[in-house]
Amino acid sequence: MITPVEVIHGKLPVIAYRLNDFAYATDLKQIPPASMDALRGLDVLVLDCVRIKPHATHLCLEEALEIIAELAPKRAYLTHLNHDILHERDSRLLPANVEFAYDGLVITDELPK
Repeated sequence: MITPVEVIHGKLPVIAYRLNDFAYATDLKQIPPASMDALRGLDVLVLDCVRIKPHATHLCLEEALEIIAELAPKRAYLTHLNHDILHERDSRLLPANVEFAYDGLVITDELPK
């Protein structure tokens, strides 16, 4: 089942999607409380994270990690990254269940070991 979930991009409402225990939420700055509730209990969350520093219309790394900590998905992948984030250098800033997404990434049902 695909469930649309409203999130906020700057001041505009946009749609994230939940597909069973997987959610894709990009192009956002805020997640309203009702939408946070709709995103609980996930196995995988793909979440916006445009850069390390704060941004007016997108999540920065600190904001994305706060949302991930609150929602507590089994795994999270940060996407919509700009050139300021360097995968190898900045991956050390991430908790064990969070990774930067990359072109060609395949997400499976298996949890990383």
